[in-house]
Amino acid sequence: MWELYNQGRYIEAITEAKRAEKLSKQNNEFFIYANYYLAGYYDKVIDYYTTITPPKDLCSTYLLSMAFLNSGKYEDSYQTLLQKNYSGNSEDFILFRQRVFPLILLDDMDRIKEESMAVYEFSTNNIYLQGLREDLLKYSEIKKLSPFRSAIASAILPGAGQIYSGRISDGIISFISVAATSLAGYYFYKKEERSISYTLFFFSGLFYTGNIYGAYNSAEFENKRRALEKYKSIKTKYGSYTPQSCIEREKKQ
Repeated sequence: MWELYNQGRYIEAITEAKRAEKLSKQNNEFFIYANYYLAGYYDKVIDYYTTITPPKDLCSTYLLSMAFLNSGKYEDSYQTLLQKNYSGNSEDFILFRQRVFPLILLDDMDRIKEESMAVYEFSTNNIYLQGLREDLLKYSEIKKLSPFRSAIASAILPGAGQIYSGRISDGIISFISVAATSLAGYYFYKKEERSISYTLFFFSGLFYTGNIYGAYNSAEFENKRRALEKYKSIKTKYGSYTPQSCIEREKKQ
């Protein structure tokens, strides 16, 4: 099974690990679910550790948290790690890093600040912990876009909210759509072409409403895009939990 794992043949490695369990009564639980994780079967990891047996150690706790994270269940990812406490040792950096990952993706700066305060007393002796805290504080200084403000801006001037969110082309299209149908409707109204005029006014109203809704979504989308960009940046700089180190530790036992 180790050879299959080393070759990246994770599903076949799982099959061999289960066969070995039956033959020798050895416990290959973590190896099996770590391979499910590496194969991208995050639901298997989540189902096992939430419905059959809770994670017993840090390796399986991190595995479950990352399975939630990669499944887009950021709050569950964070909550999974709350059962572990900071203790003033070298493990604090990894725990802090893994806790802030889902909070970055949730764009929850309040809880990131709380986590940063919780590890403050330990950060002076850990340059990685200190560096991550400083980077997160810089991140907190970047103001989020307000979806409500974006929607109000587009209600006043169609397309303004999209431009506020950085989607200039969408803003221009929104403005032209509303303005063109409104002006055309007014033109035909003056010519007493009432049926055409009312149809154009109807579509103008639809475009106007859609423009407000689109402006709100544009700001939310941009906030999420920035959060994902920051997550990738932090992950590249400080690394992330992967089960390989725990698997190698298990192999040596």
